[in-house]
Amino acid sequence: MFADKKYLIAISIVKIVHCSITIYYQFAIYLLTFNKVLCFFLMFRLKMIASNEQVEVTDDAIQALINFSEGDMRKSITFLQVIKD
Repeated sequence: MFADKKYLIAISIVKIVHCSITIYYQFAIYLLTFNKVLCFFLMFRLKMIASNEQVEVTDDAIQALINFSEGDMRKSITFLQVIKD
């Protein structure tokens, strides 16, 4: 269950004022799930970023980035930044 998804726990605290005297705090905890991006979309996006940043990258290099980052978009973009520098 946890292997193929990323999870983020978000906590929101809402301050509620009733009749300008009593203050209530309402707490809510959310579990947000993020699925991995499909390889096709990840490759398309990385090619677009590379062309916008004027970085010459082959399809094999982008595929290696995707494999190394395990389909994680943020990791792939970070690796692409490292290649540029």
